[in-house]
Amino acid sequence: MAKKASEPKSAPKAKSIPRSRKELIQAIEAQRKSKVLTYVLSDRRNASAQVAEDAVRPMYDHLLSFGKQSKIDLFLFSIGGHLEVPWRIISTLREFSSELAVLLPYKAMSAATLISLGADEIVMGRKGELGPIDPQLTIQRGGGETAAQDTMSVEDVMSYLRFVKERAGLTDQQAIGDVPGCLDR
Repeated sequence: MAKKASEPKSAPKAKSIPRSRKELIQAIEAQRKSKVLTYVLSDRRNASAQVAEDAVRPMYDHLLSFGKQSKIDLFLFSIGGHLEVPWRIISTLREFSSELAVLLPYKAMSAATLISLGADEIVMGRKGELGPIDPQLTIQRGGGETAAQDTMSVEDVMSYLRFVKERAGLTDQQAIGDVPGCLDR
């Protein structure tokens, strides 16, 4: 006698899944009893964005619309940016809340790591990661239409200084500062 195939059981009722970004943010706010501000920057090749000064004013405007909150969560994704900006962002956020958390679903590198370190709480997803803080100097060479920008890490500058002092024997500050100009000729 062949066994009779069992009737498929009805699927268990799943919780309602939020469909829009707005609904997702509202769900996070309800679960964490906070107000969520998002700062998500692209890391796409040829379309990347950085933590920069131009974000401070729009953030401030959003915070004004929120008003004073007991808890703010900053939902953050960035591969980094200008290192002078995190202090302004954190200071601005703290004007509007006594408790500040940063939610990191994925990357928070360099300047975004500094923003994270300014929070009271860092909440990381399974793929969340903080990165090294790698300050860089941007040097503009030439002028007009032929101007070029070079980026140099602070570690490179420190290595250069150590080299000219230890290997080249230069100790005079003026001479140390003049060497890069001689190399460009």
